[in-house]
Amino acid sequence: MTRISCSHRAKCEELQARVETLSNENHTLRDELQRLSEECEKLTSENNSIKEELTRLCGPDVVSKLKNNSSSLQSQGDEGNS
Repeated sequence: MTRISCSHRAKCEELQARVETLSNENHTLRDELQRLSEECEKLTSENNSIKEELTRLCGPDVVSKLKNNSSSLQSQGDEGNS
């Protein structure tokens, strides 16, 4: 076998191994994305339930004030991270 064909074969094997590694990593990342998306949906639903209960117990004015305070605190935190 010539040196060129050996080099070509080695490069092909190297690329094949790289493809396999990246495919496995892609699969792992897709699984993690799915898990995190499901967790996000669950937390969003839980958050909405808490907001509904808070509105029912304390009234919409209290919830509105909490939202405004939360927005204000978040803005201050964003300014501190700049």
